[in-house]
Amino acid sequence: MTSSARGAALAWILGIAVCALVVYQHPLAAQSRRKQDPPPKTATLLLPAEVAWTANLPGGPSAPGVLAGNTVVVPLVSGELHALNRDSGETEWVQELKTQLAPVATDSYIVVATDTQVEARTIDRGDVVWSYALDAPPRALGGRGNRVAVLSGDSLVALDATTGMVLWRQNAGQDATALTVGTTGVAVVDPGRVALFSAVDGQRVWERKLPGPPGPLAWSGDTLIVPAGSTLWALNARNGKEDWKWVFGGAPTGVGVTADDAYVTALDNLLRGLRRGNGHQRWHASLSSRALSPPVAMDGAVLVSDYTPALSLFDTKTGKQIASYAAPGRLLGPPLVPLPIRPGAVSTLLLLLDGRLLALRSTGLRFPELPLVPLTALPGRSLGRERQPLTPH
Repeated sequence: MTSSARGAALAWILGIAVCALVVYQHPLAAQSRRKQDPPPKTATLLLPAEVAWTANLPGGPSAPGVLAGNTVVVPLVSGELHALNRDSGETEWVQELKTQLAPVATDSYIVVATDTQVEARTIDRGDVVWSYALDAPPRALGGRGNRVAVLSGDSLVALDATTGMVLWRQNAGQDATALTVGTTGVAVVDPGRVALFSAVDGQRVWERKLPGPPGPLAWSGDTLIVPAGSTLWALNARNGKEDWKWVFGGAPTGVGVTADDAYVTALDNLLRGLRRGNGHQRWHASLSSRALSPPVAMDGAVLVSDYTPALSLFDTKTGKQIASYAAPGRLLGPPLVPLPIRPGAVSTLLLLLDGRLLALRSTGLRFPELPLVPLTALPGRSLGRERQPLTPH
């Protein structure tokens, strides 16, 4: 065989070997790609958690606290408003103020309602920026963006949160008990009805009777979700008509919403994941005890506060419980979750009835560095001696 023929044969054999190797490895590579799971969403790593710091307030809280940027603001029964740093727990400022309603965080200020007036205070110092006198003690306070609304006497008043200017004032009735502020308007409930007042001029857009006592309201885009008796109603904000409803075995007690779904707790100790658009149930999960406040819904996970354990975290896709946390006391108000969630930072804040404020840090987001170990062998693999090329005869 000539050298050219021998070279051609060798090249042909080598080509066949390379093709066979590619054909053999391609299915393995594809299978490997299919088995790779996407990284977990950050919210699913909130629990388990460890205590980052604990602050002992000088008295019990009179209402739930609020998170405004890097500051946590808590009203006390002693008539003080305490502001603490979210990351360290150190006190930033204290102001004399007595309120029975939870403060509201707007785009610019902290807004609080005393028995006689509504006040806007700076987040960094707690100084009064503006105030609005009330005719009667307030029953409800809410806000969104740079708008706040307050129920006082038979009046519903909408205020500009930046200037304190009255945007509009309407008669909501003496029986109105709660409100929620949305982009479309302000929804108000009393024991037998729900009404929507326009965000533009405060005119009553629609009113609808309810089949039972109302629970906490929730906005989901242009849909108002109303728990009433044993029924959960999804009402179109434009006309108040029913988009869908769901009848529960026990009265619904709270609703948390995301862009696609609604998560509902009820007296039957179940957490349900419902499609926001049509109300179809995606899953349900058992709770160990009754929920204390509406669920906190996030991208990937929903956080529920109840009696025992204090916190339970569920996967929004499957409804499976991810983890839980047993707090050293009973909570007041929902857990406060700073968004976006940052690795190594405080991820959840819990206000206890006894006056303690707990800051939790996720252990799943710590990303600890591996300890240094001595190098026992050089990296890589050893190569054998190269074979000599064939020589033609």
